Amino acid sequence: MPIKTNLKSMTPRRQQYKKEITLLSHGYTSPQAWPDGKLTVFPWDNSIDQWLVENVRKLGKQELVYGLLRHCCDLNGGNVDDFIVDEINVVLLVSRALSTEGVVQYTAICPYCGAKKQEQIKVPDELEKVGEKTSDYPGFDLITLPEVNDVVKLRPLIVKDEKLVISRKDEEKRAIPDTELRTIMRVVSINDSKPDTLEELVTWYRALSPKDAKF
Repeated sequence: MPIKTNLKSMTPRRQQYKKEITLLSHGYTSPQAWPDGKLTVFPWDNSIDQWLVENVRKLGKQELVYGLLRHCCDLNGGNVDDFIVDEINVVLLVSRALSTEGVVQYTAICPYCGAKKQEQIKVPDELEKVGEKTSDYPGFDLITLPEVNDVVKLRPLIVKDEKLVISRKDEEKRAIPDTELRTIMRVVSINDSKPDTLEELVTWYRALSPKDAKF
């Protein structure tokens, strides 16, 4: 005897509640897979929880995050290595929100008096878009350092870069700390000139004033 249900559709929830978002980078690293940054995100469900439980002790922190990314969205043939590192959290946040009708609740704490207040935000509709690129983004930004006036061409980091950073040997990490490497890896050119070696780039960066380095 068939079951009786009030469901209007028997389509799996993963398909019913998926949502298409536009990546802030507009998908410039893989335009064939993510045309104009369009990416389909699936709701976080029990299958993702189960995968997380099974792999949390097997994988390192970063590999765990990349695995979650694969489960939470349709990469449409794109490679995780080409994904912008800063956009992974957006995908995971949207996926979690889709499992709670798009609403994320959080506790806001006043930095002065410590007062707490429950707030909620609708994801992704009420998220502020910070640093969104245009659809014809060339893959880099130009900044001028305030003191030395060097014009520096910078690019966003992708997952492939992050894998290189975390896979280095201990002696390499001591010579160039992870945080420093993540900064200088973004440099494409300086005054339209490209460094011949990583060591040359490190020397330049370490010679900058504190203000320029922070900028």
